Amino acid sequence: MQRLRNVSAQTINRGPDGEIETIEVDGDQIFTEDSGDWEVTSFTFPALEPGSIIEYRYEIIYRNPAALPDWTFQHSSPILHSEYRVLVPDFLEYRSYMYGLLPYEQLSDDDNDEYMNEMRSYANLAPARSNYRFYRTVLKNAPAIRSEPYVTSLLNYKNHMKYQLSGYTSSNGFYESYMYTWEEISEELLDSDQFGNSITTRRSLRRSTEEIIEGIDDDLEKARAIYDYVATNVQWNGNYSFTTTDRADDIFEDLSGNSSDKAILLISMLRSADLQADPVLISRRERGRVDWNYPTPNSFNHTLVLLQIGEGMVLLDPIDKVIPFGMLNPSSINGSGLLITEDNSQIVDILPDNLSSIRTTTLLSIDGQGHVSAELRSDYYGYEAIIHRKLAEDEDEQTYLEENHLENAPGSEILDYELLNLDDSSEPLIIKATVDADQYATVAGDMIYINPFFKDRVSENPFSKPDREFPVEFNFGTSKQFTATINIPEGYEVVEVPENTSLQFSENARFSFIQQVSNNIIQMRLGIVNNEIEVGTERYDDLRNYYASLTEFFNQQIVLRKSDDAAESNQEIESGN
Repeated sequence: MQRLRNVSAQTINRGPDGEIETIEVDGDQIFTEDSGDWEVTSFTFPALEPGSIIEYRYEIIYRNPAALPDWTFQHSSPILHSEYRVLVPDFLEYRSYMYGLLPYEQLSDDDNDEYMNEMRSYANLAPARSNYRFYRTVLKNAPAIRSEPYVTSLLNYKNHMKYQLSGYTSSNGFYESYMYTWEEISEELLDSDQFGNSITTRRSLRRSTEEIIEGIDDDLEKARAIYDYVATNVQWNGNYSFTTTDRADDIFEDLSGNSSDKAILLISMLRSADLQADPVLISRRERGRVDWNYPTPNSFNHTLVLLQIGEGMVLLDPIDKVIPFGMLNPSSINGSGLLITEDNSQIVDILPDNLSSIRTTTLLSIDGQGHVSAELRSDYYGYEAIIHRKLAEDEDEQTYLEENHLENAPGSEILDYELLNLDDSSEPLIIKATVDADQYATVAGDMIYINPFFKDRVSENPFSKPDREFPVEFNFGTSKQFTATINIPEGYEVVEVPENTSLQFSENARFSFIQQVSNNIIQMRLGIVNNEIEVGTERYDDLRNYYASLTEFFNQQIVLRKSDDAAESNQEIESGN
């Protein structure tokens, strides 16, 4: 039970003569209305203008001592002062968890006593009735924190804090611990109807599993067949959760469920096939990393499956049919998870386990008017295939091709295309397209200018900011290979072409390019490898410069010029006319 009270707010402006103007929100302009199980309180800041400072203050009374809310000090706008005060009876003991990159204020005991007495007064608590514990945390002059390219979750870096009830002194004077360990949490979950008790190997489910694996002798192939059935036939309802909505045999009948329903069903069916499988609880990337010093089941919002066959172990993520057996949804790769077995629980690493790749072949033919005909083929492997299958699934195929394969050639016309293995996640996704691009090359007199990197171009530096406060976090490693053959028009010669070059950020991140010109054909091959999963702030300048060099390289043009013989021939034809 919560109760909100003493809401106040004001806007602070600087007047035309430099004087400070404070405009308070009137009490009758603060509105509270019912919204289902909640009450929503809202108000509008008056007289807002560029440069205004807004201040607001409120109190929440909690009847449940274990439900103290988290507090976030840093937001997308700069914060001059953010403060969190908590007053509780002294028989309750809390542990605080403070996060973030910015230092908190060092507070004096005198200041804390003053604010504690103020809170007592607000709450109408007489000092003689009980002693209290007072917690106060302050952050001042916090800059805005905003999302940047290649950051897993801002929650990993913004200043915020949590309180956890660690224990209390009972009425008979004995101290009782309230905090759980991960082992205790695991035991409770295994005994819960919304998790462990949902795992079942009932006869009906065992019979259905036997039908799926009939005729298969190899354990790994049995597991693959069961995985494919769950990933393909059981529809995900769009909800992520670490708890289940029903027992596994009922999920099998309904063919629908949340993310953990699908995982628990997979575990049940694997066990029905006499295979060893156990749940692994995780927090998805956008939700932030799990703090393993803060045991709570609320840290999780998804369940994976750990399959063990002999000495080998495989993590499975059956949430979507686009995810192949033995791979994870990229959003599930978040460092670590909690493996729960009948005997114990342990923290396990969850890291990208292989290098994804893209192989692109391009054939460009240019005529004397700058018209470009292109034959494209891209093969996607690993996590890249997962991402592009999902993109193709969410859009119509034509839109998918235009937005993800022709972004460097707007206005191009797709004459023909083919998407191979779109529904077979065990094979690479292959994209083929025939494209006409009238506006891709630039013709200026006897000159033609064309960027040879029709696809997969690094056209902008994703790390343009001069400074960065948190690491660069790539989701997984990628290898890109690009091969191009360019047929230049008859009567033209090559004036400029990008030079052979190589760049290296580290042993795990490098770039190479070679080209050869022969008669009217230019052949090129380039490769980009990035298996540098995390780059710390101390190496950010080097990474930014590396990508600046890549961007500069990819923005180069091939320059063609009409040969002297062809130019003279054209002049004779024009004079004859």
